[in-house]
Amino acid sequence: MLKGVSPLIGTVLLVAFTIAVAGIISAWIIPYTKRQTALVGEEAETQTYCSWGSIRLYDLTYCSSTNTLSGKIENNGNVLLGKIKVSVILTNATILSYPLCKVDSNVVSCQTANLSLSSSDIAIFNVKSSSNIDFVRVTTNCTNVNDDLDSSYISLTCS
Repeated sequence: MLKGVSPLIGTVLLVAFTIAVAGIISAWIIPYTKRQTALVGEEAETQTYCSWGSIRLYDLTYCSSTNTLSGKIENNGNVLLGKIKVSVILTNATILSYPLCKVDSNVVSCQTANLSLSSSDIAIFNVKSSSNIDFVRVTTNCTNVNDDLDSSYISLTCS
């Protein structure tokens, strides 16, 4: 004859197992939820900050004798913008990327961008390029703050 567990002991074991599983899940879910909430909060804060940003690319000039592209970048928004980078997109889809740094009072191309512009600041850049430019883009630390100019805005004179 088969003997089973009494209903009282079975109920106690089932409740204990349920509490143990709930404890294991809550030990994982509570820190996970806190991390996700913090990430969402940081991203919302960044997006709110960046919504006040704006940048303008202008006065582009290409000099064929030196193969250089120069131009001006202006922060015409209300917040500090950093990690400013100029990308030159050629007609063959090649992308020439130039992170910009401030060295003394000059803006130069570098490995890691450290150029920051406060509201109304203007930076003049000068980078190497070939002549078959499709468009030029300036980007910042704010993903939604950038500006593009196509080749029709590029003057072909050297000074």
